[in-house]
Amino acid sequence: MFLDKWLKIPESRTLAALNKDGEVLGYGSVNKTSEGYKIAPFIADNHIVADSLYKGFCHIVGKQKHVFIDMPNVNPNSKKLVEQFKMEKMFDTMRMYKGTPPHTNEKKIIATTSLEIGY
Repeated sequence: MFLDKWLKIPESRTLAALNKDGEVLGYGSVNKTSEGYKIAPFIADNHIVADSLYKGFCHIVGKQKHVFIDMPNVNPNSKKLVEQFKMEKMFDTMRMYKGTPPHTNEKKIIATTSLEIGY
């Protein structure tokens, strides 16, 4: 339910990477904010998929626009994108849980969703 609404935010575009059998290898959404565009969520099976989707998002918004991503530190594919595209760190955030954290595959999470989408 949450993801369905998130991917349909006005002034947003969603991309997906599929393999030859039609299985989803990655997806994400680029959303207009008050200061540019934010890619969130952004999920990819590997760096090749992440690279391809990131380039697609940048093509959608154009070269002169600011693009923001909230990347978790634990994913090596996120770190590769940061280095490859010379991204600048703006601030740190901390993820906190009360009780047991949910089970996620952190190696696929390139960017998390957030409340800063610009509404």
